[in-house]
Amino acid sequence: MGNNAGIDFVYVPKTFSVKDLQKCCAPTGLDDTPPGIVRLNGRIFYLYGPGGGGVDYPDQFLTEMNGRILDIQFDGPWKDSKAPIEETKKLERLILATMRTY
Repeated sequence: MGNNAGIDFVYVPKTFSVKDLQKCCAPTGLDDTPPGIVRLNGRIFYLYGPGGGGVDYPDQFLTEMNGRILDIQFDGPWKDSKAPIEETKKLERLILATMRTY
């Protein structure tokens, strides 16, 4: 377990659609299960949590940005789980709720 945490923003130059999210961004590769939906301040985010295997995974929140995919990843810290700790999970929604597009 590391004490480091990070937030990564990844622009994916693919046309935004839930089907494309499943093809490009699922933590285990192509996934037949669509990501979860999170609504915050009128914005919709699509959530992928931990994948398979024994490695740590960030919480991924995907959203539409100018017709393309914006992947926001919350990395760690991890403790006894493949997903970030609960304190990180609480902060994720607070941070995402502040996002705006112009």
